[in-house]
Amino acid sequence: MLTSGQARWNWFGTLRNFSTWQGTHAQDVGGAQSTALPPTGAAPTPTLQPTQPAGSGTPTQTPTLTRTPAPTATQSPTGGAYDGTPAPIPGRIQAENYDWGANGAAYNDTSPGQEGGALYRAGDVDLKLSPYGGVAVGWFIAGEWLAYTVNVATTGYYDISIFGGTVDSGRQLRLEFGGINRTGSITLPQTADWQTYTTVTARNIYLTAGQQVLRIVNERGYLDVDWVEVVFVSGVTSTPTPTLTPSITPTPSATPTVSSSTATPTPTPAPTFTPSPTSAAPSVLATRQADYYGLQTQVAVAAATQSALQATQVGVDEQIAQQQAELLELTRLLAAAWQAIRSWYGGA
Repeated sequence: MLTSGQARWNWFGTLRNFSTWQGTHAQDVGGAQSTALPPTGAAPTPTLQPTQPAGSGTPTQTPTLTRTPAPTATQSPTGGAYDGTPAPIPGRIQAENYDWGANGAAYNDTSPGQEGGALYRAGDVDLKLSPYGGVAVGWFIAGEWLAYTVNVATTGYYDISIFGGTVDSGRQLRLEFGGINRTGSITLPQTADWQTYTTVTARNIYLTAGQQVLRIVNERGYLDVDWVEVVFVSGVTSTPTPTLTPSITPTPSATPTVSSSTATPTPTPAPTFTPSPTSAAPSVLATRQADYYGLQTQVAVAAATQSALQATQVGVDEQIAQQQAELLELTRLLAAAWQAIRSWYGGA
């Protein structure tokens, strides 16, 4: 006889089979019993072990029960998901279907007993009839939280909506996934009365794939929460590593590239000039040389500006044309300065 088993009878009254029911009634809090949980391990397997009577050399077979150890299941930090399986995400989670477990493990409720009575399940979480049908969590105050074992299907971005109500303003809560505050503070809009709920949505919330615990944490004030819905928005795509392009210092003789519709001026390159020492009017010569090198610098700046506009594609034809005009004018001034210096040296 299976001492730890239990016979199950069908409704015809005929013995159907034997099985061992290893699950016990879940203890929600304070020893209160709720819905029985399903078995978590395999049934004991009867095996025969030899027993040798005293003074006999031949062992006799005496049936003896040896319990086969149940495999160790992966447990949630709480007492386990309400339906026995982690709630799928994306999907909708009813607030009253928080995990099994005691106060401090599956939920945190600061007042003993249920304000609304044991409408749905035992424990200290305050439940009420939802004005929209079913059951909702009520009398939810700051510092209290509810835990739900969930399974996020895909790493990516999600919109998370909370359906609930409050007659006060500035009431806030947050959602944690795997111990990480993913949403920040969410303000639930004020409603006309406790029989009116509304929806508030936190958008583009990043979640990682896998089984984890979702917590609804009340940060401020009295709230009612009916459900939370998580909707997939987009996955995560890898960002290509940017390629750094070295900057190129343009020279005055560089020919700028413009659109095919605009004429391309080709400035005359200035020859490299090394002035020879002279005793005639050194102050005037120094001034001419300074003007010449200053014009070289302006030409280089103008060419660099035009190249930058073309590289970033932010220049328009009018801007390019303006730069070209400035470049031509500077080239003309440069040529004039060169002629002046040559004239000066030639006449000195």
